[in-house]
Amino acid sequence: MKIVRGPLRMESKFYELIGLALVETQERLIKTGIATAEVREYLNGCRLFLSARMVSSLGVARPLKHCIALNARLLAMYPDEILTIVVHEVCHLLAYQLHGDRGHGRPWQNLMVTLGFEPRCYHSLDVSKLRRRG
Repeated sequence: MKIVRGPLRMESKFYELIGLALVETQERLIKTGIATAEVREYLNGCRLFLSARMVSSLGVARPLKHCIALNARLLAMYPDEILTIVVHEVCHLLAYQLHGDRGHGRPWQNLMVTLGFEPRCYHSLDVSKLRRRG
């Protein structure tokens, strides 16, 4: 998966944390046997964007566009959530690619559990300081 650096400027440490989360996700996929040649090829063609426009969600997967968008402002406030949200969104991409699941259905939940995470649909982080940017 390629991190696309757009006009949004974040500290290099932040990009490093995103990169480490992608590596950890890849290692978990390999360790669990999910990372078949087909899955690796699919994920290598996907892109990860950082968004300054998102307000309440941590991220969104867009399987038809082969990409993930992460809420850069919220994740900068809560960097401990980076790995969890990267895995969450990658599981959305894979649930769609492998099973046609577009939400938080059983295939997505099973992938989350297999990768060692609780299949939560919502977060409880404080977003009151974030306002929509134009």
